[in-house]
Amino acid sequence: MGTPTIRDVAQAAGVSVATVSYVINDGPRPVTEDTRRKIVAAMQQLDYEPNVSARRLRTQRTQVLGLAIAGLVPMPVPSDRYFLDVLRGVSVAADEQGYDLMLFSQARRVQSDTFYPTLARRRMLDGLIVSGSRFNYHSITAGDEKRLPVVVVGRQLTGTRLRRVVFDYEEDAYQVTKVLAGMGHRRIGLLLNAAILTGENERLSGYRRALDEAGLPQDPKLVYMPAEITRHPSADVVLGMTKDAQATAFITGPYVEVCDHLAKAGLARQVAVATLDVELHPKQPESLVIGVQLDKYQAGLRAVTMLTEVMKGKRDILEQDVVPSKMTIYPSAGAPAQ
Repeated sequence: MGTPTIRDVAQAAGVSVATVSYVINDGPRPVTEDTRRKIVAAMQQLDYEPNVSARRLRTQRTQVLGLAIAGLVPMPVPSDRYFLDVLRGVSVAADEQGYDLMLFSQARRVQSDTFYPTLARRRMLDGLIVSGSRFNYHSITAGDEKRLPVVVVGRQLTGTRLRRVVFDYEEDAYQVTKVLAGMGHRRIGLLLNAAILTGENERLSGYRRALDEAGLPQDPKLVYMPAEITRHPSADVVLGMTKDAQATAFITGPYVEVCDHLAKAGLARQVAVATLDVELHPKQPESLVIGVQLDKYQAGLRAVTMLTEVMKGKRDILEQDVVPSKMTIYPSAGAPAQ
């Protein structure tokens, strides 16, 4: 017996070929629930699989979403968990909405000038979600975005106006600085990434606002912002600020390395660390006193919702969706104020 056809299904169910087509394509005409059940039963009995390629040609939809992760490196690092949580959220939401998910994580390919334009031209996807500061956001043009809608999770490069799901960078830095000042710290260092990343100047604004409210001076020596994107602050930067700027506490994103620098210098109990992006590690670093947990899973969920709304042509979609964070204070951990 040959491969069953749509005509075989129609004959087995006692309906027209057009009615079977309406069930397979979910329209354009309605089908009663009883008729739908007969057709589905006939498809299962005959082991019939619809021609997905043909359906995609008719509907101009692939029912596939893409997730491009720009930030993975050959060796495991703490930031890997960031992308895993985003991936979980995107995967769950895509599944719930009936989409397959295609993952792109090859560093050189994702960061290239041609990655996004090639995807848009080939029409492999209905939409793309991007996460990671090293993605080439400037390669996305307005014409391509009409063919392949994009939503960004987290920070992107400044100067690129794309729909995005972000975290409350300014409020997080404000709250952490406020708590450290309340603990008695008067020399609070802020370790940022490059200003080209959206979110870094927001963190700086929140930090300064909290210092002003606490009556603490604005000392440029207590703020580190590298000229280029870096993975984490070096030991020279961290230890230099403790010595030259007399920092008794640090606010940072990548905190494992900062805590290691302090521990190796014998300063784990003298200098406190507060992180703006805490991860769940088996052992909490001795210096860590505050952790802000970014809800990356929720961000992944919201990114799929925003992307599918764009794909459906809905209007009045927010350009930016802000996901609130959760702050935890570790009262038993290290470094008291000096």
